[in-house]
Amino acid sequence: MAAIDDLINQISDRVLRDRIRKETNRLQHNKKFGLVFEEHLPECTPLYDVKIKVGSKVAVKEKTIDNIFVVKKINNQIAVCNQLGTAKIKNIPLANLVAIAEFGDPIYPYLKKVDSISTAPKSNLWHELIEADNYHALQLLEYTYIEKMDCIYIDPPYNTGAKDWKYNNNYVDSSDSYRHSKWLSFMEKRLRLAKKLLKKETGTLIVAIDDYEINHLRDLLEEIFPSFEINTVIINHHPQGGSANNVSRTHEYALFVTPKGKQLLFGKKSIVKDEKWSLMRGGTDRRNLRIGRPNSFYAIFVNKKNGKVVGVGPHLDVNDTYELDTAPNNCKAFYPIGRDGTERVWRYERSSMLNKIKAGRIVCTKNETLQVVKHRDNAKYSPITSVWTGSQYNASQYGTSLLYDIFSKENRFAYPKSLYTVRDCINAVVQNRPNAKILDFFAGSATTLHAVNLLNAQDGGNRQCILVTNNEVSNSEEKKLKEKGVNPEDREWERWGIAHYIAWPRIKQTILGKDIKGNALKGDYNPKILAYISVGKQSIKVDEKNLKRTAYVKKNIPIYPNVREIKKSDGFKSNVIYFKLGFLDKNSVALGLQFKKLLPVLWMKAGNIGECPEIKDDKLESSYIFEKNNFAILLDEKNYSAFEEKVNNNEKINTVFIVTDSDNGYHEMISHLNVKNTYQLYKDYLDNFRINTKG
Repeated sequence: MAAIDDLINQISDRVLRDRIRKETNRLQHNKKFGLVFEEHLPECTPLYDVKIKVGSKVAVKEKTIDNIFVVKKINNQIAVCNQLGTAKIKNIPLANLVAIAEFGDPIYPYLKKVDSISTAPKSNLWHELIEADNYHALQLLEYTYIEKMDCIYIDPPYNTGAKDWKYNNNYVDSSDSYRHSKWLSFMEKRLRLAKKLLKKETGTLIVAIDDYEINHLRDLLEEIFPSFEINTVIINHHPQGGSANNVSRTHEYALFVTPKGKQLLFGKKSIVKDEKWSLMRGGTDRRNLRIGRPNSFYAIFVNKKNGKVVGVGPHLDVNDTYELDTAPNNCKAFYPIGRDGTERVWRYERSSMLNKIKAGRIVCTKNETLQVVKHRDNAKYSPITSVWTGSQYNASQYGTSLLYDIFSKENRFAYPKSLYTVRDCINAVVQNRPNAKILDFFAGSATTLHAVNLLNAQDGGNRQCILVTNNEVSNSEEKKLKEKGVNPEDREWERWGIAHYIAWPRIKQTILGKDIKGNALKGDYNPKILAYISVGKQSIKVDEKNLKRTAYVKKNIPIYPNVREIKKSDGFKSNVIYFKLGFLDKNSVALGLQFKKLLPVLWMKAGNIGECPEIKDDKLESSYIFEKNNFAILLDEKNYSAFEEKVNNNEKINTVFIVTDSDNGYHEMISHLNVKNTYQLYKDYLDNFRINTKG
């Protein structure tokens, strides 16, 4: 309807305009069933770092950016603009305009390094924080990580009516009549791109949501992921309850979206001990008797002194007699004879039995019965439950208070998730995948990377986390900055944004084990529950009435015993690089003028192994062998012979990028390279982002 309203406003005949508006309002209020929303509501992104030129799509700063102009001329810093969809021409100062990208326009992204932190210099694992609108970041990730993600965890804005999320650079609140459609359109575009990033057979999406949009979100997920199943987990994240007239909500939801027919979610891990079964077969079936299976009737010899099973007796035919005293010296012979004297059989024939005896699988108990040890898998996982009520999920204690400590008692972020809610959600998917890739494109305060660092510290895993967040400031901060005359492209504005002010500081400080003032963080990462323990007896919970009459003492019981030794002040052994996403001119890319800016993208495409390389020299070499990063680049095909020799003599290189305009030449060159992955630059990059449009 938003698009229709814009068209109606362009009707010059007032009577006709009013009649059409009346009819569309009537249609709008007709009752609808199912998931109905405007899938193509216009959505745009301001590109503050992109230079405006003739042909650029632009919008007026501080105005709604869905009012789009196209620059026709530029004279003395004045842009002559045509308003899109009309014949209106306006002269607007360049300083008042910002370049914009409509969703669906081809874009050519690059990554600019902002900062990095490394406390694990010997590790090749690098996490990534990407500052960007998540739609365009997902387009970039589709080029670099298509079908590579084991798990995507997102905590999107919930559309509560509060000014907590933006559409077209404007906060959406309860007065916006298109709020619901905007939210669904906003989510639909991003989820369709996210689906392409999941591994085909095992990729899992987790979406945190509350009551405001859960029903519509489920419908949307069923539409986008028809071959997946959706399981809902209820999490008691706010046990104290919020203010409300009728029902005080204490819960939220986590939707687990997994490929149908796959067991991909795992709960608590337990160690399964080996089982011991009777070596003699029971039952009255003929196969359990000597007459039915004579080859399994023979003597087993056990050492009298140490009770060790040492061997077997000779083969006996079905009518052969046997003697209990025919064992070798210091051994006793055991035959499969039942208590009632029935001649039964062992579970295995002689050759199999000998192998199991050698492997230590046959044992004799103190009661002189023979048993076979049945080996089981060391690990057994219970299914996750549909309701999570542990105190570790309390967002106030393990979300708000945790950030309060990291930021030295500053309240920088409202309503963060409990660290352990995110940890347990992700752990359900990747606990038995130590090299998993995890993406969060609504990164917020960076809880997801914090949780992944904790998981890796727990079990020595090598899981990689990729975070995407914009650098928006809060609604209240935005008002203060505008009153001071500070604009979104200014440094002062940027430093108060969520990426700069919240996500990156949290990442750095938790890795260093210090708050933002340099003080060591207190406590450990083992959340505890308060229980009442009876001295010398099993721990149980009791109420206060019982407590007065019995000898109970209060004690903290660890929820995660395996994280007892992980102190917050120790930080984490972790490497993270912080990028900001920008946009390049297609022609300058095609001419090979943007190689240095594209290098981080190529590093990601090659598997982001090791620290992202940088080229600081103005003059480029004809080729680069990035051995530590497992990839190589040929910029000048005239030097192919030397490049081929270097690549084929280096076992670490598994990805090669070749710059050439000739398709035939490219295929000829790669036919002589012993590498797994090859790409033609800049054709591969340009084709991807030219074709990858319309979401």
